[in-house]
Amino acid sequence: MPEPDVAAALAIGPASSVREVAEAAQVVLDAGAPWSSRLQGVCAVLWRARPSLVSASLYVPAPPGIRLVLAAHQGGPVALSVPWHEGLVGTAAADRVVQIVPVLRMFHGHRLDNPAGEAAVAVPVTRHGVLAVFVLVAPERDAFTPVEVEMVQQVADLAAQRWPPGP
Repeated sequence: MPEPDVAAALAIGPASSVREVAEAAQVVLDAGAPWSSRLQGVCAVLWRARPSLVSASLYVPAPPGIRLVLAAHQGGPVALSVPWHEGLVGTAAADRVVQIVPVLRMFHGHRLDNPAGEAAVAVPVTRHGVLAVFVLVAPERDAFTPVEVEMVQQVADLAAQRWPPGP
């Protein structure tokens, strides 16, 4: 089987459809690179698919139920670790529910690691528990449409399907 064309997958942009973004993420996830590199590539896909993001990040449990740590990232400054149950990332992980925040400063417990962030969406990656949380932060309020949320959810579902078994 030929090696997936990751460079072509990263050629997506803001005009790309949800299907095209999901297909690009699938190519990156199926590449022969180490898993951590593939996760970084998925963040790059999300970064390129949404214009003017402040950041696109992925946090993983370390350990589950205690905190999440930054595993992959594109963009401006973000927290390196987040307590479980706290802020946007911790709430998405603890509740296993997508968090859509139209005004980030109003989200209880969220730390403003980058003052340029005005709105965010956090999508947990789940399969028999929380594997990770994708977080996109935008510079404008009310920034995320249902289509963009669906895009991140599809990417999260693909990641969950391909996530390597734990130790």
